[in-house]
Amino acid sequence: MNNRSQISISSIWQEINREVGKFVGFVTQIKNRQQSKMTEESRVILIFISMLNCLTHILTLLNFSIFFTRLIMLGKCMLLALANDFN
Repeated sequence: MNNRSQISISSIWQEINREVGKFVGFVTQIKNRQQSKMTEESRVILIFISMLNCLTHILTLLNFSIFFTRLIMLGKCMLLALANDFN
C-alpha cells in the first residue's frame, strides 16, 4: 500500500472515530438528562436519530450510494414522527 492510500485511510478512520465519539457523547447526555417531560421512549428515539446521523456521515465518507443515505433519512423522519406521538 502506498503512502497516499495510508494517509487517506487514516483520515477516513479519524473522521469515523470523531463521529462515533460525538454519538457516544450524545448518548451520555441523553442518559444523564432528567427532563420531566421526556419519556424513556423519547430518549431512545433521540438516541436512534443520533445513531442514524452518525451512520449517514460514515456512509458518506465511505462513498456509499445515495440510496442508503436517503433510506436513513426516511428512518429519521419516521422516528421523529414517533417521538412526537410520545410527547
